[in-house]
This record gives sequence, C-alpha cells and structure tokens, in this order.
Amino acid sequence: MNITNRKLVENITLMRQISQKQLPVKVSYTLSRNISHINSAISLYDKERKKLLDKYAKKDEKGKFVLRSDGRSVEFTSITAAKAFQKDLNTLLDIKADIDIRKIKLSDFGEVSFSAAELTVIDYMIED
Repeated sequence: MNITNRKLVENITLMRQISQKQLPVKVSYTLSRNISHINSAISLYDKERKKLLDKYAKKDEKGKFVLRSDGRSVEFTSITAAKAFQKDLNTLLDIKADIDIRKIKLSDFGEVSFSAAELTVIDYMIED
C-alpha cells in the first residue's frame, strides 16, 4: 500500500495509542504488525530528514544543531536555507512509502469503541 510520509508521521502517535487498547488478539497482532512496518518507513524518513538538517541547519563548534530560544526547533544558516529546507522537507513528506499493510475486518474488532479521530487514522487498514 502506498502512503505518504506525511500521513505516516502525522498519525503514528495516535496509532500507537490505539494499539494499547484492549483489542481482540487477532486485531492486536495485525495492528502491531502494521505499526512495525510503518515504523520502518518512518525510520527511513527520519534518516533523510536528518540529512536535510545536516545540509541546512546551523551547528555549534561540537557539530550539534543550534536550537532556537523555544528549545525545540533548530536555527538555520540563513533565511534562504530555512526556505530550502522547508521545500525539501515537503518533498520528502509527499513521497509515498510502499508498506505491506494487512487489512482488519471490521467485525473482528468486536465491541471495542473508537473515537472519530482514531477511526480516521486506521481507516485504510479496515475492510468491511
């Protein structure tokens, strides 16, 4: 199944939370397996994102990224570098990862309840 890196990165945290619910064994196994495959794709995305940071971000004398005053985001070498990073990052996020996703039958979920947000995150894994 082809899924953009953007969708994977945006949804993995909630997907992990869903996997912590008391689910039927078959559903839990399939979901865990799918998450494992997604984690592999995200790992590749993270490596490429780090390459972009290495290319555009400001580093200190020890080679570590210089953080902004918020302590969470990096400083860039220039405004041009920040714009180039964002452009390249958007390209990376829009790349489709080919992931082996197994479908879960809706009936296999039994009486487990999900929020609308949770269902939206796993909708491509569910079949009628």
